[in-house]
Amino acid sequence: MLSEEMLKQAAEELAHAINESLPKPEQCQHQFSERFEATMRALLSPLPTSPDDAKTKIF
Repeated sequence: MLSEEMLKQAAEELAHAINESLPKPEQCQHQFSERFEATMRALLSPLPTSPDDAKTKIF
């Protein structure tokens, strides 16, 4: 039977192996579209706090 410590060690080794298999950030040269960037800005922007703000109304 696997102990909690053995499972933890296996998970850490797997996480390390996965991270090592990924390319370095400087090797990733993806350019997102302007539409995608605009969507992300909208999703990540803070929500209005006023309940009277039209953006917070669902209906």
